[in-house]
Amino acid sequence: MIGKPVNYDKRYKNEFPIFEAKLDYELEKYLNLISGKKVLDLGIG
Repeated sequence: MIGKPVNYDKRYKNEFPIFEAKLDYELEKYLNLISGKKVLDLGIG
């Protein structure tokens, strides 16, 4: 292992959510192509 390990649960405990909650540009583009359908994004982290 290189460097010092990070306890990510502790590191981000008070900074939730870390990232803005919005749809990805590419996913939003595909949603507009298939109106009236449901989409499941399996690649989301």
